Amino acid sequence: MHPSPARRNVFALRSVVTAALLCITLIGLYGQDDALELLRQAKNRFDANLTDEGLALIDKALGINPELAEAYHLRARVYINYREFQKAVNDCTRLIALRPDAGEGYILRGFAYLSLNEEEKAVVDLSRAIEIWPGVVDGYMMRAIAYANLKDFENSSRDCTKAIALAPDMPFLYLTRATSELWLHQYDDALADLQKVLTLDPQRSDVFLLVGIAHAGKNEVDTALAWTEKAVHDTGTAATAYRNLGFLYLAEGDPDSSISCFMRAMEQDTTRERCRAMLGMSAAFIDEQKPEEARSWLKRAKSIEPKLQMDKDVLVGFEQELLFDTERRAYARALGAS
Repeated sequence: MHPSPARRNVFALRSVVTAALLCITLIGLYGQDDALELLRQAKNRFDANLTDEGLALIDKALGINPELAEAYHLRARVYINYREFQKAVNDCTRLIALRPDAGEGYILRGFAYLSLNEEEKAVVDLSRAIEIWPGVVDGYMMRAIAYANLKDFENSSRDCTKAIALAPDMPFLYLTRATSELWLHQYDDALADLQKVLTLDPQRSDVFLLVGIAHAGKNEVDTALAWTEKAVHDTGTAATAYRNLGFLYLAEGDPDSSISCFMRAMEQDTTRERCRAMLGMSAAFIDEQKPEEARSWLKRAKSIEPKLQMDKDVLVGFEQELLFDTERRAYARALGAS
């Protein structure tokens, strides 16, 4: 029903994680040898946004002392800021080899693995970071995203709860937990968390879509319609919101309005996701007793995703998407029109 926000929000975490890590002082900078002096100069260059100069100074420092753990730590942070995630992994691995209890190394490498879609490795590193630093909010927060991407929504929700206990005023944590609760069909809990998001950040219009999904899950179609109509004004959720409105109008027995919404969804979505709106169009024309048009839209949908079929409650090709009952029933009707 809504593109999983878990992966989308990986990069939203970058500023949070970076801000937290910038508070960690460089470890063990005692003495005035040449390598440490070069490292100090490199940090000054990074602070002045002179990245290339800073990296060159780190190379010189490591040429003098290849076991300077602080250099790998600092460079890994820079690589993460520039989304050079594999390079960050490599430097974190060197840091951890030199300092096995370096919690910041596991946090940084866990974030890099998460950004590289290597969630299992991220979970291992973030778990180790939490062992070393039991109060690290970023560890729980990022591990919650990794678990969500792995479809382990119970552990994701549990980690969000632990992070919220440490940082109760972060809207992102409630939003992430609400997403897991939707997958777990815990609609009342999701609504409570989404309301908390809006209390903390009233401008978060992307929340409206999820509130609509929660009410749809409770078969409160009129309320779901009202919230989803608000979501069309958010550019990031408009295409999905129009598609969701189409399915909700179908549930209300209004195929004309659903067709209009599906058309708007397709106008704003040029990805393969638009084939879901095409399936909705097919279902709407079935409801209007226009089988030829229904088959035409089904054919268009299958031209984008040839293996489309309903496998129990799963739309083949979109297994990672959250579908609500109205949407599933529409897909079943459309796919039965062939």
